[in-house]
Amino acid sequence: MKKPVVSIVLPTYNGAKYLRESLDSILAQTFSDWELIAVNDCSTDGTAEILKEYAEKDARIRILTNETNQRLPRSLNIGFREARGKYLTWTSDDNYYLPEAIGEMVRALDADSACPMVCADMDFIAENGTVLRQAPHYDDYSIWAKDLVGACFLYRREALTEVGEYDPSLVYVEDYAYWLAIRSRMGEIRRVPRLLYRYRFHEASLTSTKKHEVICQRARLRLMYAEEIFRSYRGDRQLLCEIYYDFLMSGNGDEGFLHRLRVLLPEVAKEVVPVPADKAFWVFGAGEIGGLARKLLKDRCMGFVDNDPAKQDTEIDGLPVLSLASYLDAHARDPLLIAIGVEHIYEVIDQVLRAGAVRYFTYATLYAQTRADREKVCEDATV
Repeated sequence: MKKPVVSIVLPTYNGAKYLRESLDSILAQTFSDWELIAVNDCSTDGTAEILKEYAEKDARIRILTNETNQRLPRSLNIGFREARGKYLTWTSDDNYYLPEAIGEMVRALDADSACPMVCADMDFIAENGTVLRQAPHYDDYSIWAKDLVGACFLYRREALTEVGEYDPSLVYVEDYAYWLAIRSRMGEIRRVPRLLYRYRFHEASLTSTKKHEVICQRARLRLMYAEEIFRSYRGDRQLLCEIYYDFLMSGNGDEGFLHRLRVLLPEVAKEVVPVPADKAFWVFGAGEIGGLARKLLKDRCMGFVDNDPAKQDTEIDGLPVLSLASYLDAHARDPLLIAIGVEHIYEVIDQVLRAGAVRYFTYATLYAQTRADREKVCEDATV
């Protein structure tokens, strides 16, 4: 039997709601030399019936059924053990490809024999399919700091030998761990600069649940690739700061790793820690993370500081929103809690220090310091 060029693995557990859309997007590909290996991980909804219906209509579709629930990493491994393609990928039952996706990525790998893997641009969509925004583009330089590969990718079969299988102990970051291993052992991952995929946010998606576990698993990867991090970003304070606070929130407590980061981040060393439990604070950041800080601080939140002119001189929950200059003019001696996403935290720390803020703390430090509240807050948003 002729081997297909591309093997697509589709692990699914109770994915009937969006499964047809995902399957239809594969059938609609302009590149047709593929096989689809669907791994039904003990679904109890209509998943099995939908898969059977599609497999009966198209011989390129095969179904594997797990006898017990294996979860995502093991289901991926089960599927890839059966894969015959030259190029490999996997997709989810709630996302879907645009028609040129597989063909564009095949052409990119065919054109560069030294490239082990490519990934393409994607949109985030709502449950009803409405486009919310475009996902950040992949940047190979940033790979040790953050996962920008996304969900539309294709890699060479040789990864099965060079990297091996997905690690079940790294559930929630099994894909990021795999990309890091490919990058470390096989070379640079390339971006295909075309929008080729739609990634759905909904109540049951991983992006809405288990967020603290993701942070903890990401911390494990930081330690695994610590030397790559320091070699690549030794002079990049913004990325090192992002890694530092993300790691801090995990509660991992590896002081050696944190110390190495602090040596390279003199601004971070100026943060006053631990966060006092009896002080009132102004919160820098009148957005989602600022709202979470407000919940943690309760009546100890005195007001907000924000760089957005549209928010300044307004109120949130009856509390004033000031510019940084106004805060410093009237409240410079009051502690400032920086409550923004870690991807922007370095520039704000630098801003407040240059402006002359006396004492600053971060939400990330507060998050790491308050275990019970942290676990509740991380169900609401990812920092």
